[in-house]
Amino acid sequence: MEDGMIRTMLITGASSGIGAAVARELARQGWHLALSARRQDELEALATELRAQYPALRISVHVHDVTDYPESDALIASAAEALGGLGAVFVNAGIGLGGRIGGKTFDKQRCTIETNLLGAMAITDAAVRHFRAQGGGQVIGTCSVAAFRAMPGNVAYSVSKIGFATYLEGLRAEGWRDNIRVTVLYPGFVKTPIVEGVPRTPFAIAADRAAVLIVRAIERQTPSVIVPRWPWMLARWAMPWIPARLMARAGF
Repeated sequence: MEDGMIRTMLITGASSGIGAAVARELARQGWHLALSARRQDELEALATELRAQYPALRISVHVHDVTDYPESDALIASAAEALGGLGAVFVNAGIGLGGRIGGKTFDKQRCTIETNLLGAMAITDAAVRHFRAQGGGQVIGTCSVAAFRAMPGNVAYSVSKIGFATYLEGLRAEGWRDNIRVTVLYPGFVKTPIVEGVPRTPFAIAADRAAVLIVRAIERQTPSVIVPRWPWMLARWAMPWIPARLMARAGF
């Protein structure tokens, strides 16, 4: 962690999956946390757990839907107030609704884009305003190895992650002079509710193991990281070259 960076973070999508696992690992490392998601009961349960384990930490709960775009600034402000300052925002909330193009699933595809891309952009946009005003901060965004190439059966999900990854890379350049640092996460398959029902999840790892790797990247302010690095680093370069007839077999 760079000197001077305050160890306070807002996590969206903190009620389960990668968000909850990362919250537990960050708390173990001494971070004060603002936990945000739509499901209040799950957030309160996680907050209660962390407060019991780490009574010296400030842990706050913020019920928020990332598709309520106008409320993004209010979420950032309330998290900063609750924690006494905000050093980082983990833009992690996402959904994994599937559906083939032309398969009467456009509503699912629209919801995926509204949540994973537009919702993520709205939170990031609000966070950047806050960080510029205070002189710096860190944005961490959950993308996916699905950003390396659109996956048959869930193309909208890939589009949302490709779009958000591009957005964050643009922010890296725009925010550099404002001391805003960006970490882009590309998780492979992680054993969380979002992959339940997916028939093939090669090289899947446990959420707590993924969280250790993610927090390491956050604290080092690594520009981008694939989780786990192998074999997905190799897949990143191979996937664009796989013929469409073979990709068709790998769909969700």
